[in-house]
Amino acid sequence: FAKQRTHIFTMPKSKRDRVVPLTEVRSAGREGKKKVIDAVRAGVDEHAAVYAFTFTNFRTNLMKDVRLTWSGSKFLMAKNTVMAVGLGRSELDEHRDGLHKVAEQLTGSCGLLFTNASEEEVVNFFDTFGVPEYAVQGDIAPRTVVLPHGPMPLFQGTMEYHLRLLEVPVVLKDGVLINEREYVVCEEGDELNARQCKILRLLGEKLGKFQLRLRAGWRDGVVKLYGDAEDAAMDASDNDEEED
Repeated sequence: FAKQRTHIFTMPKSKRDRVVPLTEVRSAGREGKKKVIDAVRAGVDEHAAVYAFTFTNFRTNLMKDVRLTWSGSKFLMAKNTVMAVGLGRSELDEHRDGLHKVAEQLTGSCGLLFTNASEEEVVNFFDTFGVPEYAVQGDIAPRTVVLPHGPMPLFQGTMEYHLRLLEVPVVLKDGVLINEREYVVCEEGDELNARQCKILRLLGEKLGKFQLRLRAGWRDGVVKLYGDAEDAAMDASDNDEEED
């Protein structure tokens, strides 16, 4: 009898199965942080002023337009703690005199602007900039939105099932979507949930706004607070005077 040969085939090992040493991951993390810290310090060295700002309803495409408008300046958004290290978190390690006071304002959704523009230009831009956007879960409704009773010409009949899933009381009659009763999508002051945001998007209602707001600025060693930061500083000063 002829000898039978058994062939054993093995699957090639997937690259995704490669074991990555923890030291390699940590090294990559440290390298990323170092790049941010270096970028912050370079921004300070290369520009006359630094501003800390907050943002809401962030949109990458809209921020790209802002960067183009301020092509001679530099915007940086990274982890607050890492940006703060770049500026310096105390008088002992701050990159320039007074910068630790700007670092203290990096809480919440923040970024840094490095620029040679005048304070007037910067303040005017931040005070007037705002682009309407669709609201996201957690936003506060600035006004009430109501769907009136009756035909809904904005929607095709095929949307009946989808709208019902969103709890809108619609019914299809003779190919026309009818809202069976007045339906309040949201009231002014509501903290919007995911369902409300989906309905508002279908209605084309942009209740949100992509905004940038100044919080603090540094120029020639002098730090100035703006907006909420300024109000908070005044409140703290008042409390100190009352204690005295």
